[in-house]
Amino acid sequence: MKTTREQQLDQSTRSNGNGTGSENGAGGGTHIGQWGLNRLASLSKFLAPYDIRLHDDWARRRKRRQALRNVLRVGCLLSLDTAGLILAYFAAILLRQQVAPALVSAVRPIELGQSLQPLPATVVVLLLTLGAFGLYAPGKRRRDYFRVFMAVLLGTLVLFFGATLYGAATPSQLLFVLTGATAVCSIVSLRWLGDQFVITYRRRYNLERPALLVGRSDQIPLVRAHFEETPEVNIRFVNSMTFDQARGPSKSCQMPDRLAELLLRKDIEVVVVAGDPPNGMARKMLDRCLQAGCQVMMVPSVLHQIPNPVETEDLNGLFALTVMRPRLALPRLALKRVFDFVVSFVGLILLAPLFAALAIAIKLDSPGPVFFRQRRVGVGGRVFSIYKFRTMVVDAEAKKNGLEHLNQYSDSKFFKIKKDPRITQLGGFLRRTSLDELPQLFNVAQGDMSLVGPRPPVPEEVMNYSEHHLQRLGVTPGITGLWQINGRSDVYDFEEVVRLDLEYINTWSLWKDLSILIKTVPVVFHTNGAA
Repeated sequence: MKTTREQQLDQSTRSNGNGTGSENGAGGGTHIGQWGLNRLASLSKFLAPYDIRLHDDWARRRKRRQALRNVLRVGCLLSLDTAGLILAYFAAILLRQQVAPALVSAVRPIELGQSLQPLPATVVVLLLTLGAFGLYAPGKRRRDYFRVFMAVLLGTLVLFFGATLYGAATPSQLLFVLTGATAVCSIVSLRWLGDQFVITYRRRYNLERPALLVGRSDQIPLVRAHFEETPEVNIRFVNSMTFDQARGPSKSCQMPDRLAELLLRKDIEVVVVAGDPPNGMARKMLDRCLQAGCQVMMVPSVLHQIPNPVETEDLNGLFALTVMRPRLALPRLALKRVFDFVVSFVGLILLAPLFAALAIAIKLDSPGPVFFRQRRVGVGGRVFSIYKFRTMVVDAEAKKNGLEHLNQYSDSKFFKIKKDPRITQLGGFLRRTSLDELPQLFNVAQGDMSLVGPRPPVPEEVMNYSEHHLQRLGVTPGITGLWQINGRSDVYDFEEVVRLDLEYINTWSLWKDLSILIKTVPVVFHTNGAA
């Protein structure tokens, strides 16, 4: 089927008789000669299979799709943020009028009409600061909730100092401070809910951008799995292609040609390259993809061997991959610590009756103390005592050496036995339901542990660690984590455990902690992988 450009060239050729023409033809128009027509025709035939710009209908369709995505993205985010800011403002008024006067006698209620006057300016200023931080742009930046916090903080400072300068015409500055504090919660919550709805809707109706996965046969499954676990990328693989599908000495030429043909036939928008293309093929593949108007995402094979965070650095036009040591920055550590302390403190108060009931049951079940203390290795290799409800007989540690042959892990760095004979009758129930872990809330309140993080190993296990295993000790250990929600003790490969721990460290966010805590609940109730 001829393209639009080819059809136009054919019509131009027919208008000049048998392909002959002169510079000054009938009608006074300007025409090119036979050699020029033949040259354009051959150029059109060469470009037509590859260059999306010669397919006007496809180009227009793609532009419309992209424009629609941009309008929907910005429109939805603006609507969500506006609703969140209005909710936050009214919540701030409620706190300012009802709660603040009861806590601080110097704060007096103000008239409702006066407090509503700055609402339009407040919404506009905060929306402008959100936009200035790039929170309406495509990509993952709009999901960076730390940017949301910084944008709202800047907007709140502007409003605060504006209220200070024009204090006679505005309500107290406290209203803007409360608005900023509640706005962060409302905006982040609404954006997260909106994201989940969009992801679910796109997957249900196959609205993701069509993508082609090209690479080495051993790399394609790994890359596909990562993309499928990251629905925010908004792509759907409709086909795949391996480097070795084109064989022979002209392999580097055949592969890009076959790729270009497939790109147009499937109307591909994104090409993901998994692994390193053979010599001479990378440049040609990239040219074909860009000529077809596709976005190209390249995943070097070396990244599958590096669990650490990687950043791209521009060295005067030469791009280098910088491998970073996995760690949490100080602001994030502070935020995580505040979250851990508040939740653990409240949890200990609410669970006090349950603690008392379990203590009585343990005493009646078998002789010995209620709590079990064990030395564990925490952040930076620091040793601390972990607390649990006792689930074994008193001399369980002395019997461990005689049971090492029953260890369900082939790796000596883990020790766990199914149907361990040292476990008491009540202890089996406590372990299946993870109730024995509840006293670790004391460790969290003290700062030795976190609610979410890598599980703290015993010193004997750490003695067998390889160098890259020690990266697990770079953050505070936790009660639950990615390992627990991905199978708990059914995960037998210690390298997989390390991979999950480093993945958690590298991608930490407060919302990720909340997500893991929520996912832990059904895992506990179903006793998945409980030992």
